[in-house]
Amino acid sequence: MLLRAKHSPDQISGALKLEGVNISHESIYKHIRADKNSGGSLHKSLRINGKRRYRRRCKQSRPGKIPHRIDIQHRPKIVNQRNRYGDWEVDLIEGRKGTGFLLSLYERKSGLGKLAYLSNKQSKTTAEAAIKALSGYKVKTITYDNGSEFSEHTAINKKLGSKSYFCAPYHSWEKGGVENFNGLVRQYFPKGSDFRLISVEALQHVENEINHRPRKRLGYLPPSRLEFRLKTDSVNELSKNAENIL
Repeated sequence: MLLRAKHSPDQISGALKLEGVNISHESIYKHIRADKNSGGSLHKSLRINGKRRYRRRCKQSRPGKIPHRIDIQHRPKIVNQRNRYGDWEVDLIEGRKGTGFLLSLYERKSGLGKLAYLSNKQSKTTAEAAIKALSGYKVKTITYDNGSEFSEHTAINKKLGSKSYFCAPYHSWEKGGVENFNGLVRQYFPKGSDFRLISVEALQHVENEINHRPRKRLGYLPPSRLEFRLKTDSVNELSKNAENIL
């Protein structure tokens, strides 16, 4: 059921309209309320179910520690318009202390998200994972925050043919796409989760489920329907060589 896959009532309504079925999101909410009143659990699948979630504050940024850092103010204006494929945003999601991280990658035009597990956030580990995750995709720009884990960004650029840009200190909203994607991932892996327990299959399932949700700004198409537009023209072997680049 789409609600169990964490599709919002608006997403469900919009996607059904593309198939010629007219059900308003208000009707879906009424059904959820009725189910809750009768002891059902559909309401638990809603992203916000009575609890307000606050976006975490940015930690102290230290742009001076990142070599060859280029500020986001110098990023091409076309990236803001989201009318071309290949502009990515990258971030880390932290698990329970000592249990690793998730590297999250988000493509601005299609809304496609990618995930990779990291046992640590050393810059070499992060760079290798980013190259492997994005190999075979169009990558024109990558936008980061100022965490030292991204200090090997030039090595990523060298292999992917991309250019990197960094948010201003405390301005996480400048990469709001990946921040929102992180919020969707947190539905499955709440704060305090032991990331060592996440299997490759489970991580792939979460990535697929999120990418198959219809998006209003895409005319209720899911990002997965646009993934082919992100693929490069030839088979990319970068992931096989990632461990040798640094």
